[in-house]
Amino acid sequence: LRVLRVQHFFECSAPTFWSGVHPKSKFSNHCERARQEQITKEMAFAQGAMDFIEKEMQKLQVLQQNGIITSSSYEEKARYLQEHGAVAEAGVGMSIAERHPFKVIDMRPGGPALKTGVIKCGDELQKVDGVILTASLTGEQVRALVIGGVGSVVELQFKEMPPRTKRGA
Repeated sequence: LRVLRVQHFFECSAPTFWSGVHPKSKFSNHCERARQEQITKEMAFAQGAMDFIEKEMQKLQVLQQNGIITSSSYEEKARYLQEHGAVAEAGVGMSIAERHPFKVIDMRPGGPALKTGVIKCGDELQKVDGVILTASLTGEQVRALVIGGVGSVVELQFKEMPPRTKRGA
């Protein structure tokens, strides 16, 4: 019976032995390639994260410049984004059209909007926290008005669409 000590090194599938393996062996070359591939993957991931943060910061700046979010809201969201690499936000569990009129097109099962029992697909979102939604707004801007911190409250005003007939017309 022969016992070998094996060192785990990144995601190397070939064992690197503490003794008995020449540094230029195929196992050593394989592990070096695996290590380089892992480093390349980690660098690509980090670059992707930096690109995400930069794009989200640009979105926040545009929203603030257009008066969609306040300066304090911008600063809070930007600080969280830079510290955590994520956007601190929570929605209400509904999707709306990208263009005016901003109709509800989908509701997330178990989401807050569906749980109200009042909001239905097809209803038109008209105001968010008192801000009238006009044709000049984009879906992204309306989304920025609706989302907020986890546990926060947003006031939504809808124009209820008439119920459909049995034929669906």
